[in-house]
Amino acid sequence: MISKSSLAKSTVLPTNPLPRVRPCSQDMPVDHCITAWTETISSLFEIKIRDPDIFTASAEAYLLGDVVFTITDFKAQTFNRSVRHTRLGATDHLVLELYLTGSGSGCLGDDFIAMSPYQVNLLDYRKTLFTTVEDASVISFVIPRELLHSTCIECFPAQAWHTEAPQGRLLASMMKELWRVIPESDQKDAEPLLYALVGLLNGVLTPKQQRTAYEQSCVQTSTLAAMKAFIRANLHRSDLNTQDLCQAFNCSRATVYRCFKEESGVEAYIRNQRLKYAFHQLSTAKPDKSKTPIYRVALESGFTDPAYFSRLFKQTFGVNPSEVFYDKPRSITSKVIVALDASHHEHIKTFRSWIAQAR
Repeated sequence: MISKSSLAKSTVLPTNPLPRVRPCSQDMPVDHCITAWTETISSLFEIKIRDPDIFTASAEAYLLGDVVFTITDFKAQTFNRSVRHTRLGATDHLVLELYLTGSGSGCLGDDFIAMSPYQVNLLDYRKTLFTTVEDASVISFVIPRELLHSTCIECFPAQAWHTEAPQGRLLASMMKELWRVIPESDQKDAEPLLYALVGLLNGVLTPKQQRTAYEQSCVQTSTLAAMKAFIRANLHRSDLNTQDLCQAFNCSRATVYRCFKEESGVEAYIRNQRLKYAFHQLSTAKPDKSKTPIYRVALESGFTDPAYFSRLFKQTFGVNPSEVFYDKPRSITSKVIVALDASHHEHIKTFRSWIAQAR
């Protein structure tokens, strides 16, 4: 849990504090907390809570110019940002996040992502997202896309910096310092603090290797999109390879390799898609009703060696296939479980309006 005392607040309170909302708190009854939490983030995610009986969560947000700063604590759950969510608005922004405690893994579009205290992530929310997260404390910044000048994010929607690397240390240090000072800052401090964060982020993004003009055009062509669709439709074929793409699209191996260069190669892309498909199948199947054992999911995903599949799955997602298959979160399907008081509704409404405007 986030320790509020660790903020080390000043004894001098700001005369004109930054706008703040607290739509959800851990001292709320469980059913009220679930309602407030789901209502707060429903425009961003559909969630499934692992154990609703003991669920707790808190969310606190500050408006820092055009950036929304959030501090959240929550129990284990899955987050699903579907195509429907990406069409609802609040999509033209990026989310910079650092897990203070807890961890998670999943997919952002076609990219695998991992969340932990050892990594700072910058995620493009124009993409769909599916992650499974353990009990966690997270600080994050919702940043309008227009504030970042690098084209890296257009080519690589999931950016990550290890906190032991120089750039990662700088970002993590800046985020933690802002976490400490924002609650005690005045509105006149908003612009300097915002420029400090965005300036550093633009700085660490600039040295990133850019794609050549040819590679950028290649990724954007319908041919590459068709190749990816062909791969997804043939994942069950264990022998699927580059030659199949060459024959299906009447092109050379060199052309295929160039197209998939930024996907870490054709084989890596196929393997990642197999794992993504298997994860989805295992996470959505019902163990008490499903007649499809785990090894059948492996075969349907194109893996002929169950032991290799399990080992690779564990390396990628941090959990065994059986854990995903049997230990599923229990879904909270009711949009409004209990009636919240007016103050919580007002905080939720304000938070969602801030997110909608951060674009």
